[in-house]
Amino acid sequence: MSVREILLLSIFVVSLPVCFVRPFYGILLWSVVAFLNPQAYLWAGGVNFPWALAVAIPTMAGMVFFCRGWSNLATPKVLLIGLLWIWFTITALASSSSSLFEHHAADTWFQWRFVSKVLLMTGVTIAIVNSFARLRILVLVVAGCFGLFVLKSFPFIILTGGAFRLYGPANSMIADNNDFGLALNMTLPLFFFLAQTENKRWVRVLCGFLFLITIPAILFTYSRGALVGLVLLGGLMMLRLKQRWILVPVVALAVTVAILFAPQAWKERMDPTRPDAVDASANARLNAGRFHGTSRLTIRSWVAVLLLLRLSSSIAMLPRQRICMARIASIFKSWLSMDLWACFFI
Repeated sequence: MSVREILLLSIFVVSLPVCFVRPFYGILLWSVVAFLNPQAYLWAGGVNFPWALAVAIPTMAGMVFFCRGWSNLATPKVLLIGLLWIWFTITALASSSSSLFEHHAADTWFQWRFVSKVLLMTGVTIAIVNSFARLRILVLVVAGCFGLFVLKSFPFIILTGGAFRLYGPANSMIADNNDFGLALNMTLPLFFFLAQTENKRWVRVLCGFLFLITIPAILFTYSRGALVGLVLLGGLMMLRLKQRWILVPVVALAVTVAILFAPQAWKERMDPTRPDAVDASANARLNAGRFHGTSRLTIRSWVAVLLLLRLSSSIAMLPRQRICMARIASIFKSWLSMDLWACFFI
């Protein structure tokens, strides 16, 4: 076992009792494991260790004894999450008994167990994050995790000239370049929100910088779906945000990078007029759309757009000092319950 594995495992072992006594700390640690995926940087047995489960068990046990936010669960959003789980169970049963999909029954129930855990942790998070102070810390942790990815990717983009695709951490739900690009798309509103609302100037400057460099990171995932989502986000921000002049240099930067600095391979990949534009990747999304009514890509893009619309409207209407629990909590929990865990480490 390497020194890195020993150190990380020691931190987790020490943290487990803290997760029980302070469930909010458990939520933060679980978020780091889910978003940052630190086990991807280990070797040997560290990769296969159930990090998330080890954190989730004491966190949920501590919630039972120490949490006072049970009233947060008595909301229509949580009811909808429950109904969604029931619907997933019904569709899993239906597909398992169908002759067309019965050979995928094992995969179906594996995914059902996975999604059930995701929705369970969503409810735990809603119950524990019961104040604006906790909400702010959680947003900072989530943004910080993806900020590390972006900071790590930015020098790589510059040194290689964008010649290679960006991927998420290995063995995670954002390992694929398409998922990673959409995850970064959904992180943009967090960077924007923090750059507008944080009290400390250096945090605002850092989040503004992360907001800017996330745009080329999204572009150089070479994901056409992520590009569509980025265009939608930028366009709707320009339409809805009162301080839309702030976005003019951002749009100029994105266009400049795409036109002047993007390699020919990127331009060919994004060209919808090329003969092989509808390749295997595009066909997979079209097939998913035929089976599910709409593709997961489209759902995630629109979730990001709707979140940004609500967030930009809130920022435009409220003074910076008063952007707090009443509106931001609603925005964040809506995003959380719809696509936070289910999009990233989900």
